[in-house]
Amino acid sequence: MRIAGVAPTIVTYSVAIDACAKCGAAVAVDQALDLITEVKRSGLEPNLVTYNSLITHVRELSDPTLLLKYFSLYEKTEFSRIS
Repeated sequence: MRIAGVAPTIVTYSVAIDACAKCGAAVAVDQALDLITEVKRSGLEPNLVTYNSLITHVRELSDPTLLLKYFSLYEKTEFSRIS
């Protein structure tokens, strides 16, 4: 996308994060986590879909520390107050 001069949107990042995480391999989940960093660096904010994909797949890694880290970030967003 960038080569064509098109900036990724939060939807683009969310789809890429979900695709990486669905691979199941630890390296793919690492790539998903790197994309979250890139999202924030680009000035975008992760949305509900982004966090849902990330948390769902990090949970599958059975890493409670990492899961709590991303869940606590989610709790600080406006999405956590949606009922």
